[in-house]
Amino acid sequence: MQGLGPRLLWCPPAVFVVGVAALIVSWSLFFAYYPQGFVGTLPTISETISRAPASYAFQLAMCVVTPSIVVTWLLTFNAARAHLAQIAAGGVDVTVMARLNLIASILGIVAGVFLAGLSAFQLHSGHISHRLHIWLSEGFYTTQILAYIFDTICAKMRNRHAPNPVLARSLRARAGVTLITSTLSLIFLYLYLERSIFPDPFIAQAFYVTCEYVLATLCFTYPLAAYPELRAYVGPVRSAVPA
Repeated sequence: MQGLGPRLLWCPPAVFVVGVAALIVSWSLFFAYYPQGFVGTLPTISETISRAPASYAFQLAMCVVTPSIVVTWLLTFNAARAHLAQIAAGGVDVTVMARLNLIASILGIVAGVFLAGLSAFQLHSGHISHRLHIWLSEGFYTTQILAYIFDTICAKMRNRHAPNPVLARSLRARAGVTLITSTLSLIFLYLYLERSIFPDPFIAQAFYVTCEYVLATLCFTYPLAAYPELRAYVGPVRSAVPA
């Protein structure tokens, strides 16, 4: 991980740009080729990326997004570790923070692998592929949100021991994305299991799909929340960061 540097700082923005573009393009292609899928209902993300040519577009995009997610979490790990080294130099025990940093990074990388897997296994390619797609989707959202929670807690603890403007700005963005994604994930899970609170099935589906797209978009947004700190500690301005 030590070799990761400024030349890879394009990866966090790429997760957001390519990830969100993949959602838009796959939805548009599904609408163009399968307009019947919008009659009386709204298709989920899993549905839109399981039909060609939308599935091909999404898989191609994930060839960029998945490695970018992995690199982003490695950069995040390095940035936190650099800050922890400064904190430890002041005589503070950083064991808990270091473990939180490691757990968050591992979970984030695993989430990236799950994302690649769910794009490869589609809903309509047989029972096994269908089940794998569902499991990988659940795994992606679960590991990704847990990674955000652990990373945000670690950033909060680091900022308490050694505050600086860069981390404070990044922490506010991280905390905001984490809070919203955590709340939305609970709503999404509830709607996945129970929709009887809605008087009309179409309204229930519309609310569910909207929640899913917002949640997916926020999952692609988190790297941008961490980006200010990554630039400071990994990029060329690292020496200018306050201790």
